[in-house]
Amino acid sequence: MAVDQAGEPQPTGVAPDAAAHVRAAVAEYTEQLLPLADMRAVAQEMEANLYNLALHSPNGRVRLQASQALIAICERREEQQRAGHRTINVAALFDELSQRAPGQPEAIDRGVVENKPTKHY
Repeated sequence: MAVDQAGEPQPTGVAPDAAAHVRAAVAEYTEQLLPLADMRAVAQEMEANLYNLALHSPNGRVRLQASQALIAICERREEQQRAGHRTINVAALFDELSQRAPGQPEAIDRGVVENKPTKHY
């Protein structure tokens, strides 16, 4: 199988434009058929299945592999959280934003910033 300029495998005998068109169509249909929220729900369901297998499978090998998969998922999430998230002081951010736009009416409910629930009906 040949490889195109982007490093994607391309079957021999297929025009490059046709292969690119097919890849684009597959990506478009995937987005339409499997929205991100659905993918998250599926991932949560699969993780629940892994958890159940890790605890209750009659086969010891299945319990071990499910446990190892769950550990790998947890470790990956911890790494992503360390790399991509930082702690933000919301009150300080609110004050900074209000100083940048002096004279403007406050559009943010400070009760929410101070972790006080706001009633919405």
